[in-house]
Amino acid sequence: MAAKKIYEIEIQRNNISPKQFFSYCKAQMKKRTGVDLASWCESYEDWSGDSGIPEYSCQSDHEDWDEPVKEICKTTAFDWQMFLGKCYNFILEFQFDTENKGYGYMYAVEFER
Repeated sequence: MAAKKIYEIEIQRNNISPKQFFSYCKAQMKKRTGVDLASWCESYEDWSGDSGIPEYSCQSDHEDWDEPVKEICKTTAFDWQMFLGKCYNFILEFQFDTENKGYGYMYAVEFER
């Protein structure tokens, strides 16, 4: 039996600055799911790499539960991806087309466990 979704949201925006995209996602996440984007990514500065948080990437089996599941965590400037099998998937990424504008994609889903 598939796990029940708590929420799911997908956003794509073109020809937008990364800060405008982040602000749009923050507002839409709250409006459409009731969840604060800060529960995934505290600030624009963290996501953009401006806060000085070191880049991080890992892929492993999460062994804390009865049945191990795949866990992926990647936090690089403008590309955050967090996945825990049967629990959640979060993607917030941005690609530049010009010096100041580009394409943003966000996807978040969380399941009851």
